[in-house]
Amino acid sequence: MTIVGPPGCQAFVEKLVDACYPSILDDFEGFEIKYHEFGTPISINELTITGLPVIHSPESIPHGIRIEGEKTLAFSGDTEWTDNLIPLSKNADLFICECNNYNANFNGHLPYHILLEKINLIESRRIILTHMGADMYENKDNITLEMSEQDKVYEL
Repeated sequence: MTIVGPPGCQAFVEKLVDACYPSILDDFEGFEIKYHEFGTPISINELTITGLPVIHSPESIPHGIRIEGEKTLAFSGDTEWTDNLIPLSKNADLFICECNNYNANFNGHLPYHILLEKINLIESRRIILTHMGADMYENKDNITLEMSEQDKVYEL
């Protein structure tokens, strides 16, 4: 099993597993667990995974993720606008971007009006908005970007 995450992910996962199943990792012989922390791009099999810091609650160690292989997928994670979204989404086949609200500014979340101001900096082939609040749906007729839909299957 390979686990990729922000700095400290191994200690966090081991603490969580130990809290749920005390000492299970001491006797664990099922398979090897490899941990990789964001910092430089990580190559795993045919994929390159990059995590870039974004702006959300600091205790969550927020990162956007870029996965490159035959196709490139980028995901903003929960974040306010940060210039790290530019390299994260550059030339991605799909950029999944959180867009929590239409017009309000909430700490740690990207409003639609700010995304539109910065949209010329995003060079992905396709953008799908996710993590939308009620006012996004109330204003859906004014939204020009693709909004994610529950239970819909997306292909790259």
